Amino acid sequence: MIPWGLRGAEIFGIPLGVLVGVFAIGLAAFSLIIDFTSISEGVRQGAPMKYSWTAAFGLTVTLVWLYVEFIRLIAILRGDE
Repeated sequence: MIPWGLRGAEIFGIPLGVLVGVFAIGLAAFSLIIDFTSISEGVRQGAPMKYSWTAAFGLTVTLVWLYVEFIRLIAILRGDE
């Protein structure tokens, strides 16, 4: 049984999961750019060192998100569940 009936959903012949995955990777990549810009601005403006962990944490979360989305997209393309 296929949950929610989305297994065969396609848009222009491309599976919906692939489109969502590519969109999520695009968002994660954009977030990565924003993180690096934010870190650069913080350094340029002389932000206190005690706030550096927030920039590092944000960057780490974004990298993990990007990694998970890549793995998810690869799994979809391979046909794994």
